Amino acid sequence: MPEQIGLVIGGGGKTINKIKDESGVEEITIEDDGTVFITGKNGSAEKAAIKIRSLTKVYQVGDIVTATITRLATFGAFAKLDDFNEGLIHISEIAPFRLENLNGLLNEGDLVKTIVTKVDDGKIGLSIKQIDPDFAKNRGFEPPKK
Repeated sequence: MPEQIGLVIGGGGKTINKIKDESGVEEITIEDDGTVFITGKNGSAEKAAIKIRSLTKVYQVGDIVTATITRLATFGAFAKLDDFNEGLIHISEIAPFRLENLNGLLNEGDLVKTIVTKVDDGKIGLSIKQIDPDFAKNRGFEPPKK
C-alpha cells in the first residue's frame, strides 16, 4: 500500500534498516506503488517479508488472532498480536459472566485465541469469550452463584 511506505521505511530509514539487520537480507526495495522486492539467501527474504507484513497488517473486525498476554490490569489484559500491534481484552470480553478480577485466569506469556471486535484510531479491541465462551470455565472459573 503506497500510504504505508513511510511506515516501512521509518524516520531516516531506521525501520527498514532494522528489518534488514534482523533478517540478514541483501536488499529491500520499495516501489512508488508500494510493491516491495526483497533479495536474500537462506530464508532471510522470507523473514524480512514476515516482518514487513506484520508491520503493515491492518486488522479488521472479525479477524481471529492467537495473541500473547503481555500485561494485566484491573480492567483487562493487553495482548501482543504481532511484533508491531497490541490489543486490549477488556475484562468483560473474557467470560460470558462477570469476573471480579483476572487472578489466576490469565498470566503474562499466555497464548490465547481472540477475535478482533473493534479497530478504532489504531486501538484494537479483542474478545476471548466470543471465540471461546468456555475459556474461563475450562480454567476453573465458574459463574457466581445466585
